[in-house]
Amino acid sequence: MRRIGVFYDETLGLEGYPILKDRVKAGIEGLREEGLLEKILIFKPIQPSEELLKTIHSEGLINAVRKTKYYKAALLSAGGTILAGEKVFLGEIDNAFVFTGTAGHHAGIDDFWGFCYFNDVALSISNLRLKFNPNLKFSILDTDSHHGDGTRDIFKTDSYVQHVCFCNLDETSTDELKVDISVPSSISDEDYVKLVEENYFPRLRNFKPDMVFWHFGYDTYKEDYGSRGLTEKCFLDLTRKVKNVVDEVCNGKLIVVLCGGSNRRFAKSIIPKLIRILAEIEG
Repeated sequence: MRRIGVFYDETLGLEGYPILKDRVKAGIEGLREEGLLEKILIFKPIQPSEELLKTIHSEGLINAVRKTKYYKAALLSAGGTILAGEKVFLGEIDNAFVFTGTAGHHAGIDDFWGFCYFNDVALSISNLRLKFNPNLKFSILDTDSHHGDGTRDIFKTDSYVQHVCFCNLDETSTDELKVDISVPSSISDEDYVKLVEENYFPRLRNFKPDMVFWHFGYDTYKEDYGSRGLTEKCFLDLTRKVKNVVDEVCNGKLIVVLCGGSNRRFAKSIIPKLIRILAEIEG
């Protein structure tokens, strides 16, 4: 069994973005009904400081987010990812799952859109570099249905960050660290998993990061707003395979961060199963 940390605050399910907040409540309900809350470690996010926000985002973006009704949820969504990064890096937990009430991968240096306000993963990376080592290497896997343009904006010239995004684009940077893999509008579970295996796993092994962040979007589910026709089987198979390759490459230092996805029923079903896989709890 692995020591998994689950990062959650009830505010995310109360004040999060309308189509995202219900999945938080549903995910916690699923964990409770399956008796998993007693088997995992739950951590409350801590709001990031203004100083940390400014290491990634412009003052204009921060001020604009502050004026929205989702400011607190955005802070706590980022705060959970930041705290998860610290605890995994220090070895206090083996891996992590982060509940978010707003998403993060469309938040860049100056702009934000698409339910994203602060870039949770970018802030966690900045925090780890500031606190521990400026030369830490990170790999970001993005399986949301849409392009992680904010993440790309932030890290486009950073040679210590690998970003591989499965979306609607097909581009590769000259250094082969920033890669977009085009996903068909409809694809089988098996072909999607194969696409990730063939286009991410070899790059991950070659890059050898210190830690992996996974922008986990389940909007690709067949009944969600970014549908690629995928079923539950795809998400479970992919989680097992991603976990195994991260175990191999960087001692299991994996942080799974909720990105897109709004289907409440699916969240209640899939989130407990993902956490069972990450924690190696049989169900």
